[in-house]
Amino acid sequence: MTDMHTAAQLVFCLALIEFSYTPIFGQYVYQTQVAMIFIKMILSEVLEAFTKDTLLIAPLDCAVSMTEMFISLGADSFIDFIISFFLGLAIDVCERLYIDPLVRKLEAVVPRYVAKLTERVRPGQVLVQQEKTKEQEKEESVVENILDDVKGYSADFLAILVTPVVIVVMMVYRTELEISALYGIRDTDLIFYQTFQVLILLSTVVVQVFIHQIQGMIELT
Repeated sequence: MTDMHTAAQLVFCLALIEFSYTPIFGQYVYQTQVAMIFIKMILSEVLEAFTKDTLLIAPLDCAVSMTEMFISLGADSFIDFIISFFLGLAIDVCERLYIDPLVRKLEAVVPRYVAKLTERVRPGQVLVQQEKTKEQEKEESVVENILDDVKGYSADFLAILVTPVVIVVMMVYRTELEISALYGIRDTDLIFYQTFQVLILLSTVVVQVFIHQIQGMIELT
């Protein structure tokens, strides 16, 4: 079953890459980045529901993050590429510091209201639940959320480190990959993309570390 999930997510990554070759992607690169927030969230929740393990799907999340950075090369120009990079970074900050905590609160609150509603509709029904203290439930929830944060941090961090290497591979095998024909990027322009990724590497890593630190503070408060 896990192999099927892996194959499905890799097919999704390949579909994204193929979509980035089309002129439509270049026109709607910013809208695509925003849509990727909800797509990644849905994929992650579905895979976690099937595998029952947060860390097991970490490599798949990393593959999606790397694909997301790779397809940004499909922007119409180098300026659009830079703008899409910083837009993606801003979206990542909002997603991990605001959207993810909000979704977790909803996941914790909604079942309680559903249980109360069920009790009112069917007063005679006995709901079988595990007897746990509130402190135990809170501790388990904090541990699960921290693992989820570590998974997201690791995926984004690895994608940032690997992206310059991917661009080097593209430069070496530019003829075989047909980058000029597919993305409209001249062979000499790849040097600018590579230089930007190397220069921005350290500052992006620092931003990721701060985001991860703030996530830990949010979970422990």
